[in-house]
Amino acid sequence: MKTLKFWPVILFYGALWGILEATLGFVLQLPFFPHIASGLVMFPVAMTLLTAAYRHTRSAKSLLYIGVVAASVKAVNLLAPSILMPWRTYNPMIAIVLESLLVMAVIAVVVARPWPQKIAAILVASIGWRFAFMGVQGLRYALSDFTHVNLTSWRLFTEFTLFQGFLSGVIAVAFVAVFLRMVKPREALERKPWLQPHYASALFVLALVLTYVL
Repeated sequence: MKTLKFWPVILFYGALWGILEATLGFVLQLPFFPHIASGLVMFPVAMTLLTAAYRHTRSAKSLLYIGVVAASVKAVNLLAPSILMPWRTYNPMIAIVLESLLVMAVIAVVVARPWPQKIAAILVASIGWRFAFMGVQGLRYALSDFTHVNLTSWRLFTEFTLFQGFLSGVIAVAFVAVFLRMVKPREALERKPWLQPHYASALFVLALVLTYVL
């Protein structure tokens, strides 16, 4: 497959996403942060990483593979000797893959179109993955009677999908704007030394270790 020639890029960005989920995501879930902090910030982080990756690969499909790599890093939590319930790992894994799918759908607009269209595309991705996540939780309820908290009331559902999705999308617009301003297209396409296979592989191993430890 053509996309697989970019496997060091895919592995690097997937591992980096996994590391940020394990570190920044962990910090944002500490008690002194608002309970929605992680959800608001981690999508903008993912959006920026995937935008950077697309500038290297020019392959939208590669973004899905990056999400799969990041989700596989998160899966290490299932092996850790912790008291976390399995759904505390499954749900973030599902969210990561859905985020990568929605960004994959809009990335060409984000990179190449005028800013009004960029903003609309990022907001669609931010809100869209949340609706898709709730759809998965609805299917889970139909199969197992397990009800996600955001499906217990219309207020919680709309707050998660629309309100938090919009706020997270606005933050993502700011993140992407800074990235696009700082990194010019030609510079972004240059072959970076840290995208070599051995560096990408080392970062992936580091991501697995950090996720297991934290």
